[in-house]
Amino acid sequence: MYLSSLASSAGAATNPCEPEILRAADRYGVPAGILYAVGLTETGNKGSLQPNALNIEGKAVFPRSRTEALAAFANAQREGKTLIDLGCMQ
Repeated sequence: MYLSSLASSAGAATNPCEPEILRAADRYGVPAGILYAVGLTETGNKGSLQPNALNIEGKAVFPRSRTEALAAFANAQREGKTLIDLGCMQ
């Protein structure tokens, strides 16, 4: 399986999304490929999953770090925005 080989590669060590997709696939019986495709659709940027991706009221935001993502989340909340999604499969 393609995703299994991804999770064991060096690249997966830097992307926390892939091991979590495998964990969810195993736990809920959903094929990992489907979850990966959803992740790419929801948070894909430059062909890879983005663990820090946000969707703030329909606008995609791709912070460079977790710290930046959490700051963007907090800022959106302070601005009164309520439709905020954060993470790999947001």
